[in-house]
Amino acid sequence: LQWSVEIGARITNTSWWFTESSVIADAYASSAAAGLLHVASSGNLSSSSVTFPSSLPSVVSVGAIRSNGQRASFSNRGTDLEFAAPGFQIVYLDRSGMAGNSSGDYGCASGTSFASPYVAGTAALMLSANPSLGAPQVRTLLKTATVDLGGVGWDADFGWGLPKASRAVRVAQRPADLDRNGHVDATDLTLLLGLWGGVGPFGDLDGDGAIGPADLTFLLASWGS
Repeated sequence: LQWSVEIGARITNTSWWFTESSVIADAYASSAAAGLLHVASSGNLSSSSVTFPSSLPSVVSVGAIRSNGQRASFSNRGTDLEFAAPGFQIVYLDRSGMAGNSSGDYGCASGTSFASPYVAGTAALMLSANPSLGAPQVRTLLKTATVDLGGVGWDADFGWGLPKASRAVRVAQRPADLDRNGHVDATDLTLLLGLWGGVGPFGDLDGDGAIGPADLTFLLASWGS
């Protein structure tokens, strides 16, 4: 994690879990404060809580869904879950011969370890489209670019839902375009004022968890774009 900060990385993906550690938790927190967006798999224990480090506040937790949009039975769920992504019977490239996971060049496997890279990759596309975005903004904007699964809004099985890459990129290109009509104008201002004092994610343009003066400043700076 420290090396990621040193080389100027923007995103990390963690497709494994382990025993809780204050040293590792501090490393995630400090590197997140330095600007890294952390994404991690929720775990494959069919548990009602996600595994460490996916459970950390500084980490985006991702569970697995099947191709029909249902939660994979093995996927951990719970209050810390933020998103869901494909993680059931995923075809992957394998190292040739016996050096790989199988004797062939391809494999098929399931797990939340396959789900979290989808979200990390979508976040990377967002930063590619708009490098000026900070990690908190990307994390918040992702929540507004999902296909809702399960109950309306956030739920413990799917989090905010499945991030849609094309939608996420459009949101990243013009975050203050709240009505998604292609430009920032008075309609967006009206929407923001109607959300004033809320916690988002919709309307939280700076990703600080509250809709207020900083978001208004952000919108006005984007006026006419």
